[in-house]
Amino acid sequence: MKKFDITKQNLYVCDHENLYADKDKKVIAAVYEYDFSPDEYFKTNFNRTDGNAFLCFATEWDIETGEISMYYWGDLEDSGEHEKKLTLKEKQFFRKLMEKCCMDIHGCSIQELWEKENPDISVSGEPEEN
Repeated sequence: MKKFDITKQNLYVCDHENLYADKDKKVIAAVYEYDFSPDEYFKTNFNRTDGNAFLCFATEWDIETGEISMYYWGDLEDSGEHEKKLTLKEKQFFRKLMEKCCMDIHGCSIQELWEKENPDISVSGEPEEN
């Protein structure tokens, strides 16, 4: 059986409200729309026959370290937010996707969005390579 590859999926951020700077956490966050069953990737039991369930996921770009993290939440047996550990390939994919979405939605890079939203906080935001 072929392993599910999130980097081959159709993911997008709808609007500026779903790609934003979180000053308290010092991250740029992106909440995604998707058109695949999340169960295989997130190891959840999400799909229900009544269709009345949801699962949301987001990535966060740490402005100080450049690290990319992923979190998911929704109608799960154990409520709350869960972290999904990303591979290097996935981190690189989401870094590029976040930059593209930021350019498409805000007309600027992630770093420029941070600086525009938080002129009083200066950080480097260079991406980690591990």
